[in-house]
Amino acid sequence: MFTNDEWGKQVRIALIKENMTLKELAELIGYSPSYIRAVVGGKLNGIDTVQSKINDVLGIGKGDD
Repeated sequence: MFTNDEWGKQVRIALIKENMTLKELAELIGYSPSYIRAVVGGKLNGIDTVQSKINDVLGIGKGDD
């Protein structure tokens, strides 16, 4: 499992690989860009549901890295 900082870094790397913006990610999973920015930036903790949705969309934690 990643720490929040490591996870946020993995999200940013995956977004670049997928050529996806944070805004596009937010729209895809049904949250506001500012909320997703706070989760990815580590300003909000304990948001397992949101992190799980992001992981599913970006393929984080599935052995692809």
